[in-house]
Amino acid sequence: MAFSHHFDQTTLREYDIRGIVGRTLSDADAFAIGRCFGTIVARNDGHTIAVGYDGRLSSPALEEALTRGLMASGMEVTRIGRGPTPMLYFAATSMKSDGAVMVTGSHNPPDYNGFKMMLAGKPFFGTQIGDLGTMAAAGDVVPDAGPVRDTWENTRIPLSGGAFWTSFTYDATAHVLYVPAGNPAPDFDVALRKGENLYSNSVIALDGRTGRVLAYNQLVKHDAHDWDVDAPPTLVTTRAGKRIVASANKDALLSILDRSQLSSNTRSQSSGATSLPPVIPLLSQTLVATRLNAS
Repeated sequence: MAFSHHFDQTTLREYDIRGIVGRTLSDADAFAIGRCFGTIVARNDGHTIAVGYDGRLSSPALEEALTRGLMASGMEVTRIGRGPTPMLYFAATSMKSDGAVMVTGSHNPPDYNGFKMMLAGKPFFGTQIGDLGTMAAAGDVVPDAGPVRDTWENTRIPLSGGAFWTSFTYDATAHVLYVPAGNPAPDFDVALRKGENLYSNSVIALDGRTGRVLAYNQLVKHDAHDWDVDAPPTLVTTRAGKRIVASANKDALLSILDRSQLSSNTRSQSSGATSLPPVIPLLSQTLVATRLNAS
């Protein structure tokens, strides 16, 4: 769907974006800010953005819409939650984020809210803020697609994702969080879910410090049986010193993955928003139970 949006002319100011919630500032504005600011970051070869929000009642909804806009532009978003603006700047600087956006009304009355931004470690202001309005009106944004979104090919139904049913497992030495993801929705009907539907039915390795996706392996492809990857991954070091992930799930297979090259210092070979992260190598799969619904 083509993107286009017009901001209230009073909201785009010299050093920030400010408006009265429900009158001159809305969730649609927040989404548009995400789409346009995310596009600017992408065109500067960036792909990571930190987001925070203040304690105003309107801030969580604006932050949610902002994040959707950033992700639609292919950004990896780290949501640091509620706190003061300096906390966001500290987080963005510490994580070396390519950009940062704070949802805050600053010193204004309660019915106001707004946004402050940082690009490549520097303030985002002046004509840069004005450019957001020009870009939004012209629909001048990167395509609303990315390598993961592209694996959900049926545009007739909402992009559903996959649920998380169980505990995660953390490698405290390598600072890697292993996340098991459930099956894609709607269940069973593969015809409605064309494509690979990433990252459903996968073991996902995340940077435990930033949330960045380091690697993944989709253990169950084109799931027509509700075979979730639903067990906490087990981290093992073999007698030979090999570091593995053992994942036994509803497909009745014990899958062994090689985690020896994964740590929070791993630098993905993907190019940000344009390609997928690497696949965690699969070492073996062993049938450990009888499949009753395999047909």
